[in-house]
Formats: sequence, structure tokens, C-alpha cells
Amino acid sequence: MQGVQIVDLWETRFRIDSIKAGIRLSFFVFGAGVTYAAGTWEQPHRLMIAALFALLAIWGLLAGRLPAQRIVHGRHREAFFLGWGVFWIAVTAARSSCPSCSPRSPTRWPRWWRSPC
Repeated sequence: MQGVQIVDLWETRFRIDSIKAGIRLSFFVFGAGVTYAAGTWEQPHRLMIAALFALLAIWGLLAGRLPAQRIVHGRHREAFFLGWGVFWIAVTAARSSCPSCSPRSPTRWPRWWRSPC
């Protein structure tokens, strides 16, 4: 005998809205990051930095094309949101570990997050 699955409409709406907010955040961070890279273009590795921010914009475009309703109701929704978070952390870590990133850079990891080495 199969149990009845209860769908929480508020949770569903929240998850769909969080996908939309994440897409907007991707584009905002892309704009801010590319503006920063363009403003400091004379420093080394700016093309790499701009490319990392471009990854966020590409992710935003891809996520915007995905069927949010099917993702939220699908059985792999937790894997989707976990993957999204891991992707953001990986891009942030790659950007902050740039060899030319000065300690005063606005995109650098906070001092208390970095290793003491």
C-alpha cells in the first residue's frame, strides 16, 4: 500500500522563489565582479578573475532555463540545491585564492577564514 504524499505549498513556493533569488544574485555578483576587474585591469590575472565571475552569469542563465517547478517537486531537489551551494563556494574559493589578490581586495576571503600559512 502506497502512502499519500503531502505537498506543502508554502515550502514549494519558497524553494521556487529561492531559485529566482539565486539567479538574480548570480547576475548581481557578476556585474559587481566584472566592474571590479575592469576597474583594476592593470593588475595581473584580471582576465581570470572576470572569467570566474562570468561562470556565475552562465550559471544564472542555465538555472533560469531549468524547469523550477519540476526541480522543486523532483526527487533530486536536495542534490540540486547542494550542488548550487558547492558551485558558489568553489567559485568563491577559486577567486579568493588568486595569486595576485591583494589583502585589501574586496573579493578576498576575510582574514579569519584564511589559513594562517
